[in-house]
Amino acid sequence: MGSGDRVRAFVVTGPGESAVLEVQAPSAQPDEVVVEVARVGVCGTDVEFFTGEMAYLHDGHAAYPMRLGHEWCGVVSGVGTGRG
Repeated sequence: MGSGDRVRAFVVTGPGESAVLEVQAPSAQPDEVVVEVARVGVCGTDVEFFTGEMAYLHDGHAAYPMRLGHEWCGVVSGVGTGRG
């Protein structure tokens, strides 16, 4: 992907509010990879962020807008420079 490429992402914009938005495509920084996500699972943490109940929102450790999902699978689509 080039530096001007856009991708679609599910973004939680506020408690109980979400949208599929076009966002800047990620690029692999040094010692990182970019994964093209194929599937995502929803867990209890994601639900708490979506409903606004997550404590991290109330103590300043997280804020909207946010992209949820830590239970996913996909294919590596970019590799940054680094240790290899």
